[in-house]
Amino acid sequence: MNRISGTYVISTTLGESVRSFIPHPLPPADPPLAPSTYADLNHQAEMALARLSGVSGLVPSVDWLLYSAFRLVRDNLRDPTGLAVSVGLLCDADRVLLDGVRGAGKQPGELRRSQNWVGGTRPGNATFVPPPADRVAGLLGDLEQFIHHEESALPPLVRIALAHAQFETIHPFLDGSGRIGRPLIAALVEHWGLLAEPLMYLSGYLKRHQGEYYRRIGSVCSTRLKQAVAGEDEDLVCLARVITAQT
Repeated sequence: MNRISGTYVISTTLGESVRSFIPHPLPPADPPLAPSTYADLNHQAEMALARLSGVSGLVPSVDWLLYSAFRLVRDNLRDPTGLAVSVGLLCDADRVLLDGVRGAGKQPGELRRSQNWVGGTRPGNATFVPPPADRVAGLLGDLEQFIHHEESALPPLVRIALAHAQFETIHPFLDGSGRIGRPLIAALVEHWGLLAEPLMYLSGYLKRHQGEYYRRIGSVCSTRLKQAVAGEDEDLVCLARVITAQT
């Protein structure tokens, strides 16, 4: 069965017309995600996390391995008085991430005010064009509501996979969106009690399997997704493989 996951709008960027993709709010609807599309993969990933959690006591403190942007997010989520996962926290993380490094001149810590693109040398030949800048704040607000919706029937790992794919689709920063989206997975895994410590090194796995990652993320960013044709949901497939590879 097909699901419409978003719409395209035509906009003009750098003097040429481009099709920008605007994702629908989460969770997926019309039809909703069927448990048959994620149950087996979710179980495999949960078992892998349980194995990883079981040896966590044998691992020395990983705090020295955490880069500053992730530590900022994690510390806020651990602190009862800290910021929850929110637009403000993600902006703070992007500001810290880009401080003194590549991308420092691209509005660090601010939602983008211009059109960006992924792949290609210009918007007209890009692999993917995210939503127009004037839609970013609203889309992130919808994502924030999804993350904090406590009555969701979806398992935590499925929600994390969806949230990650949605964040990367929005691509809210001129630089650093990918480097914030990946730690968002690890932060939510820990925050929702699936791991006591951030023991998964996501970036290394995704770098080695970059082609598959881009293909699966790209397939999510389509106006029509075939649900349950192969019994798999693309964003959960990607996250499940990352998790099982760590154990």
